Amino acid sequence: MRFIFVLLFCLLTCTPAFAQPQKADSVYALPAIKITALRLPQATRDAPVHLTTIKREDVLSSNSQTLAHLLDRAGSPFIRSYGNGLASLSFRGTGASQSLILLDGVPLSDPQLGQIDLSLVPAQLINSAQIQHGQGAALYGSQSIGSVINLATPNADQPFFLQTTASTGPFGERDGSLSTGLSRGAWQGLLSFAHSTEQGDFPFLNPSLFPPANSRREGADRTTSSLFVKVARLQPKSATLITGWYNTAERGLPGAATTSPKDERQWDTGSRLMARHLVTLSKGVFALTGATQRGSLRYSNPQLALDQTGRTRAYTLDAELTLDQAYGSMSAGISGSQYTARHPNLLRSARENRLAGFLSSVHPVSRLTLFPGLRLDTFFPSNGEHLVSLSPSLGVNFQLLQTIPLTLKANAGSGFRAPTFNDRFWQPGGNPELAPERSRQIEGGIVYTINHHAVEILIEASGFYNRIKNQITWLPSAANSSIWQPENIGTTKILGTEFALGSHFKMNKRWSISSHNSYTLADARDISEADTPAFNQPLRYTPRHVAKTRLGLSHQRNKLQVQLDASLRHISRRYITTDGQQFLPGYTTADFHLRVSRALPKTRVTAGVFVENVTDQAFEVIKGYPVPPRAIRFQLSILFAGENQDTR
Repeated sequence: MRFIFVLLFCLLTCTPAFAQPQKADSVYALPAIKITALRLPQATRDAPVHLTTIKREDVLSSNSQTLAHLLDRAGSPFIRSYGNGLASLSFRGTGASQSLILLDGVPLSDPQLGQIDLSLVPAQLINSAQIQHGQGAALYGSQSIGSVINLATPNADQPFFLQTTASTGPFGERDGSLSTGLSRGAWQGLLSFAHSTEQGDFPFLNPSLFPPANSRREGADRTTSSLFVKVARLQPKSATLITGWYNTAERGLPGAATTSPKDERQWDTGSRLMARHLVTLSKGVFALTGATQRGSLRYSNPQLALDQTGRTRAYTLDAELTLDQAYGSMSAGISGSQYTARHPNLLRSARENRLAGFLSSVHPVSRLTLFPGLRLDTFFPSNGEHLVSLSPSLGVNFQLLQTIPLTLKANAGSGFRAPTFNDRFWQPGGNPELAPERSRQIEGGIVYTINHHAVEILIEASGFYNRIKNQITWLPSAANSSIWQPENIGTTKILGTEFALGSHFKMNKRWSISSHNSYTLADARDISEADTPAFNQPLRYTPRHVAKTRLGLSHQRNKLQVQLDASLRHISRRYITTDGQQFLPGYTTADFHLRVSRALPKTRVTAGVFVENVTDQAFEVIKGYPVPPRAIRFQLSILFAGENQDTR
């Protein structure tokens, strides 16, 4: 391990006389404000890890209402969906709190829970997304054991536009949104509002009845609203960006379908404000980012006479410098943050300060490129010992032949996840002495690309191994079995492989066809204690196989465009007991989307029909939470802009 640290230090601090130029470590294209917070090259072939990009076209064609829908339909992760309600992420055999989700480079996770409900993030907020498969702690710190998902918000890149969208679906579903943008000189502004409501009273086969009969889902109603604002000032040598997002949601929590409704309800409210200033230097870019996040969660259960509200706050300040030299590029940054939480079951002093610094660089040597990275995180929690984590990584990218676009890539590094406020301070049971979860991961792969005239093809295959120690597990207390306490006793071994195939063929001026295919095999097993029934058994609700296929056919004639998309998803069995004896069967679902767009003078009208769960399959992602049957949705969108519209 000392050798790795010495090697990383040498690679990060030396300045070899390389003559070949290299892409920037981060991409800043002024004045278009194309600012990516990823500290890696954007191109899949150029990165030392497996990257997946979800473009704006994918967001539109998927007809996603939320981030959960988008990642399920257009991404490769497995989404743990509780019917039409809560949704969390599982990627490469890891859990929701072990994947980091960023919005314009700022973490979205709730500091009390350590994760975010994906169904609360509207898809209208997302212009594109980039998924880093595997750990990224050397660049991003805590939580990035399984993946890093960076969401980019839309820009006001037209002189003026006004867009309104309305959709309707079964079981009381109604959605509406209004967006407007303005660009004048050095200023750009964007305002977007979305509102949705649904009853969620879909029919399902209730096995608790004798004999089993159809029932209606009760207490699954939902109402959400979201407001997003983005203002940017662009100058030749600098750019200033300010974004604000406010969301509110009220919903019923119906619980398992086989139990009687308890009239549980939940109210979620959140606000986020981010300001970023960039200055272009003679050989690089300096970025200063400040953000604040506030959230509240109210939970009501009349049967238990509970009505509690928890509130969280997060403040972050980041400074990052990226320098481009003849020998490559280097990034250095420092980050400070403060997290607080208040809840009737938390200690009043639930507060934590964090300080981190990182170095990363890109060093090309002929056809070989090295990607060393090193990050130091320090946590200062209240009522607990401070935590220190050093996260090194080293990536390698090697192009086999200059004439053939075939690239080998490999990456090795360590990651961690800090305990949440609930883990440390929940009363009763919290454990302030918890250590962070630790992971070590290695992966290697090969990628082949073709980009020639009307043909684009990307093929990538990779294998990975991840070992996670000190996993936090809640167990009954030895002194009082009715009180559960978290302990660092878990160890997980994950071995897997991934395959991705993307293609786009432009057959002629009118017809084009595209496909996106992904497959993940993740064998995640509990190897904590050899003398327990759970030893070497698959982790609960972690599918071994996740396969997804999307096929798109586009026809354009004059000002009319027709887009037909079909998607197929297969999720294998999920074990629901730690001893591997009980499981939910695998399922396969299919969706079809048809959109017709007509360009008029300064206006574009788009109508769409979307059929989901075409085969009307009845299945459960989580035990006791059935998913809706076949659903048909209709959507109408009208875009008005200050210039003639194409049919994109």
